[in-house]
Amino acid sequence: EAVFRMNDGTLALTSDASPTLWYSSDEAITWRSCGGAIGGNHPSVTQLSDGTLFAFTRENPIDGKMPYITSSDKGLNWTYKPSEFPVIHGGQRLVLLKLQEGPLFFASFADKGILITDADGVQRKVRGLFAAVSTDEGKTWPYRRLVSDDGPGTPVESLNGGLFTMSARTGEHLGYMSTCQATNGVIHLITSRTDYAFNLKWLMTPAKPIKYPPLPVAAVIETFNGPKFDNDGWVDYKSY
Repeated sequence: EAVFRMNDGTLALTSDASPTLWYSSDEAITWRSCGGAIGGNHPSVTQLSDGTLFAFTRENPIDGKMPYITSSDKGLNWTYKPSEFPVIHGGQRLVLLKLQEGPLFFASFADKGILITDADGVQRKVRGLFAAVSTDEGKTWPYRRLVSDDGPGTPVESLNGGLFTMSARTGEHLGYMSTCQATNGVIHLITSRTDYAFNLKWLMTPAKPIKYPPLPVAAVIETFNGPKFDNDGWVDYKSY
């Protein structure tokens, strides 16, 4: 999603550096700068139907929330206001994509949790990787889901080999994400270690009510004097 096609057919390339966007009107042979830059790391940008550029970015919170960023002059100047989403930090990168069907797809991380509403109408907090859909070009995000198998709890490796528990309550906690949508409508979302696939219907379908109890966590002492761990089931983290 770092490259997207604008309403007039121009290719736009999103950069982590300054300027934020580069444009090509000749199918990537030559490029020109937008002239401005978004404050924050790893911005993800799309264009709305009225030509406004719309973006989210990491860090630089406003009122404790992720900044909601727009530009009405093709990226020369950017305006900021608080969004409804939690800010993200190191080891995390969000994605923002305009889907073939029209709605906006957004995926990010909620370290301290975000509220979703399940199929029974019960509002509950989930933590980790979540997805949201907007059908009004980013004004509201009524569809939210934890990106998970909604199972009882399965350990999965994440960035740098760290483990997270994928369940109906928690999703992945770290990752530099990228996304695309295939011609058959399937949305592919990759983190640093994991590949997820789903479609718009899944995103807009409320999660099933929780049927599994919380996963118990045991206290385990690991002394580690090498070369192997004392306990079974441990994984290398950052190759240590």
